[in-house]
Amino acid sequence: MKKTSFLFSAFLLATSCIAIAQNNTQPNSETTTKNLPSVTLGAGAMFFKGDVGSSANLSLLNNMRAGYSIKVEQRFAKMIGVGLTGLYGAVAKEERSPDTLYNRNFESSIMQFGISVSFHFDNDIIMKSDEPLAPFVFVGFSYMKFEPMGDLKDKNGIRYNYWTDGSIKDLPENPNNYFTALNMQRDYTYETKLDSTGTYPHTTFAIPIGLGFKLKVNPSVEVSLTATYNMLMSDYVDNVKDGKNDSYWYGNVGLTWNFGKIPKGEKERYSSVDFASIDNIDSDGDGVIDTEDDCNDSPKGSEVNKRGCGKDDDGDGVPNYKDKEANTKKDALVDLDGVTLTDAKIAEQYKNRDSLATEREEMVKQNPSTETLKKIDTEISKTTNTGTTGYNNLPVEIKPADANHDGIITSAEINGAIDGFFDGSNDYTVEKLHKLIDFFFEQ
Repeated sequence: MKKTSFLFSAFLLATSCIAIAQNNTQPNSETTTKNLPSVTLGAGAMFFKGDVGSSANLSLLNNMRAGYSIKVEQRFAKMIGVGLTGLYGAVAKEERSPDTLYNRNFESSIMQFGISVSFHFDNDIIMKSDEPLAPFVFVGFSYMKFEPMGDLKDKNGIRYNYWTDGSIKDLPENPNNYFTALNMQRDYTYETKLDSTGTYPHTTFAIPIGLGFKLKVNPSVEVSLTATYNMLMSDYVDNVKDGKNDSYWYGNVGLTWNFGKIPKGEKERYSSVDFASIDNIDSDGDGVIDTEDDCNDSPKGSEVNKRGCGKDDDGDGVPNYKDKEANTKKDALVDLDGVTLTDAKIAEQYKNRDSLATEREEMVKQNPSTETLKKIDTEISKTTNTGTTGYNNLPVEIKPADANHDGIITSAEINGAIDGFFDGSNDYTVEKLHKLIDFFFEQ
């Protein structure tokens, strides 16, 4: 019930602060800024330091309790943040000793509200404000309510009796009970109020001091890791007053929402951009937008299919706009102009190709320099069909080498394929590389 009340109060606190900040924002849209409050929800662990268990050698996990927090913060001048904070959780401590007087335990619920001042390092002076990871420090002042409870009895109401041999019995330790006392196990249910008569105040003040790091997921969301040391102005949180005041640590992971608005200047920056027209750009003017166009270099006025590629009525692989033989027979071999290749033409092409390959190989042998390769690249670019259509006409095993998809295999792209072969970044084999080099000379 207390936890529900705390969360409800925290929700009212957050919404009220946001409403106040929004009401204080000037209604003139010219001055709208993104400097609105942020809300951080946190969850973590609380560790108590006080009189009970101060010398106990128990695991830290035995005394860990859960804590939940909320913080509404307003940033000023990028570096200072002023926030309202809320915390709900519990602190606890155990001790075990052969001395029967020092087997105390307690658990105290805590409800804490206050104000804090933070210093943020991502202020464009120490660090850039757009740094993805940034530290911050803070100090505050809080009002705290606590209620120390003890696990003094089992579920049947039988009180625990600690004996000097380290056991817990249902009867006090004395000679008359040695043979009749039964062993007990603690149930760790803190059922007994340790100060039922109200001999001391169950409220105090706290001074939280802490540091943290925030990871910016995006402009609106941050994840933070924070450690807070709370100095208390009371020594009664553990129901024992014996020396200096109590304190506790709270370590938590937080999720922050920044309720910022984009300044009008930022909106005007893109006001002249027609995003709808960008989405509908048709570079080659064939009626098919670029995002759906598989052939975005179609000549103006040519007929294209729904994917933006030139229509090919006779199915010979050459689009109508460059097909010089409109009714090629099915499955016939054609040249780049769509004209059926006769046996004589095929033999002539092989002869020309072999001659061209031989000529280029001789050029490299006579002058094996980058200038020679650049000259061959220039010749190829003048004679080879470039663009999407040229790329689509490349043999399947050659296409991966055409890095810029221009339909031309250059010497630089061959070097890239060879480098990829040696560093394992592609799937080329020695055989594929030979085919690629042969294709380069034959283009």
